Amino acid sequence: MDDLGDRVVRVLLVAPHGGLRAGCRSVIELTDGFDVCGEAADLREVIPLIRTTCPDLVVVTLSFQYASDLALIRQIKAGAALPKVLVLAIRGDDDEAFVAHQCRAAGADLFVRNTGEAKQLTLAACEVMRDNGIPRSRCRAPVTAGV
Repeated sequence: MDDLGDRVVRVLLVAPHGGLRAGCRSVIELTDGFDVCGEAADLREVIPLIRTTCPDLVVVTLSFQYASDLALIRQIKAGAALPKVLVLAIRGDDDEAFVAHQCRAAGADLFVRNTGEAKQLTLAACEVMRDNGIPRSRCRAPVTAGV
């Protein structure tokens, strides 16, 4: 287990829409001890970015390309670098429990539905990284607009 202590948590954002990436970036950068090390709009960019940026956490927004997102999670977890994976569901789904189960089965460390509140992303990112030594004191929600 890598104890991150005071080290900055490096976050890679994966979202098809620029506005969503910008909102997530704003929240992450306002969260003490977290920094965005890269962004990907296209799933094909993610694995090469993981190799070059070495993130501690990958935030994947679940899109309408659900099967592709699951395949991406599996690829991330099969790689040499094993960042944590947080899935942020941006769409409502009647089968949300099933979708969450599928994401966890693919290797996601946490699945949360986006409520549009900045604190949700902050708290979820902290929760995922807690096993890596992120102290609770670093997990204060920033005061910003929604994601």
